This record gives sequence, structure tokens and C-alpha cells, in this order.
Amino acid sequence: MNLQNGSDNNTIFYLTGTAINDQGTNNTLTSCSAVDFDYTNAPSAGCQVGIEEQAPQVELSVYPDPVKDQLMVSVGTGTTINEVRIVDMVGHEVGIYAGTANMVLNVSALQAGIYVVHVITDKGDVVRPIMKH
Repeated sequence: MNLQNGSDNNTIFYLTGTAINDQGTNNTLTSCSAVDFDYTNAPSAGCQVGIEEQAPQVELSVYPDPVKDQLMVSVGTGTTINEVRIVDMVGHEVGIYAGTANMVLNVSALQAGIYVVHVITDKGDVVRPIMKH
């Protein structure tokens, strides 16, 4: 493994038995028997690397699916919807709605297809796919 210029003052996790050439200056080398992604811990002495994924703490209902004219969006007690965005499969926002606890969205103008409903709440964001017919 060769580190490029500007690779100074870093912590480098590497597999045991891997040759490290051109270590740079003031780098800390940590040998690992394996490098695992466990999605719960930052780099540690065990050399596990990952990003923690947290399940949204939002009770959410989006119905009916498929939808024709009116889409219902509701959240559980104690949660507030700040905004709902509907995005087409190309990534264009085709609807932005100010939030309330329970919403009825008029989607009759949308063309038939698949969309993503992005619900932004005070407890986190939730994304749900829907089909418009």
C-alpha cells in the first residue's frame, strides 16, 4: 500500500501482513486481523469500521397505494409533520406540502408512475415509495 503526498498525521488501519510503504509523517499504524463493516462502531481497537444506521422513530402511514387522487399521510401521536415532498423517479420535486399531524394531499395532477414520498418530521425523516395510477 502506498500513501500519496499529503498523507500525514493520520490513523491508518491495515490488514495484518499487508506491506505499508511510504507511510508519510506522524501517521499511526494499526494492524488488524480483519476489517469488518458492522454499522455500529466507529474505528476502534477491533478495527471495525462502519456507519451507524438508525431506524426512524416515526410511526407513519401513507395510503392508499396505489393512489389515484388523494394521498393520506399520517403520523403517530406526539409527532409533527414539518413538510412532505413528493419526488419523481428522475429526482424532480413535483409537490411540496406544509405539514400537519394528518394530511390529505391532492395528487390528481401527477402523471401515472412511481414516486417517492419524503416526510420530514420533528422526530426524523421517512421515505416511502408510492404508485400513482
